[in-house]
Amino acid sequence: MSGATSHIIELRGNLGVRDAARLAQALLQALERYAAVTVDAGALESADISILQVLAAARKSAAKAGRPLALTSGEALTRTLIKAGFLAADGSPATPEGAFWVGAEERAA
Repeated sequence: MSGATSHIIELRGNLGVRDAARLAQALLQALERYAAVTVDAGALESADISILQVLAAARKSAAKAGRPLALTSGEALTRTLIKAGFLAADGSPATPEGAFWVGAEERAA
């Protein structure tokens, strides 16, 4: 782990299956290198289910490693999360794991 304690990965533009491997690699490297990682999806214009799958896998990897992974969602990601059933129609968590998607999950220390 480097000297930096936290890192932000910004998601921008339109992300889909062609971007999934690159995002997965960036998340993996950040989780190995930094004590805490935040994914900021505020500037995301659209995303497909493959991006949600990458984020869900990163969340599990971070939890397993005891590292906090936070998500700052934006309108586009929230729409995709609702469409995919990760969030209820009103944007609230639809599952116990749903707190992660709305940025309310308790972070690991």
